[in-house]
Amino acid sequence: MRRLSLAGFAVGALIMPAMAADMTPYYKTPLQAQPFYWTGAYIGADVGTAWSNIQLDGFGTSSATRTMGGLYAGYNWQLAPQWLLGAEVDSSWTDLSRVNWLASIRGRLGYTPFSTLLLYFTGGAASIEIDNSGATLGNADQTKTGWVIGGGLEWAPWANNWLVRAEYLNYNFSGVLAGSSFGASDLTISEVRAGVAYKF
Repeated sequence: MRRLSLAGFAVGALIMPAMAADMTPYYKTPLQAQPFYWTGAYIGADVGTAWSNIQLDGFGTSSATRTMGGLYAGYNWQLAPQWLLGAEVDSSWTDLSRVNWLASIRGRLGYTPFSTLLLYFTGGAASIEIDNSGATLGNADQTKTGWVIGGGLEWAPWANNWLVRAEYLNYNFSGVLAGSSFGASDLTISEVRAGVAYKF
């Protein structure tokens, strides 16, 4: 009888650790993926389509459509789980109504409905260079400042350092020389573009 008791104790001692290894304590849960955070610097490139509309004093309007492309860089601060502030600079090159290039420096206010998607509004100052070689007034190249507003969405598809975006911007400039036969005019440029950036 004693031998049976000792044998049963030995078998139990072997079985219990194996059973314990298969049991997960109730307070342990599977590891959850960490949320994506937008804070940090980034640099990227974009390409898109732009169309211009220039008001010619007393002569109606003139419009054009061209492809644009350029570079952008900025920094984001994620102040709360779903809100973001940012600053961005960009420069684009094109041949749009004799526009050589345009650039902007803008602030951004964003909202993240979920961690990898950002919806944002943007606005700030803009500058432009126009080839005015056909104008009788001013220099061949005219640089003007104005303002720009817009918005877009940005996505981190792999929840890592790569970001893709779609964006709309509207630029407004006044006092633009339109040519030898016209005085100063108002120029507006609308742009739709897509970009890819790397966040550091």
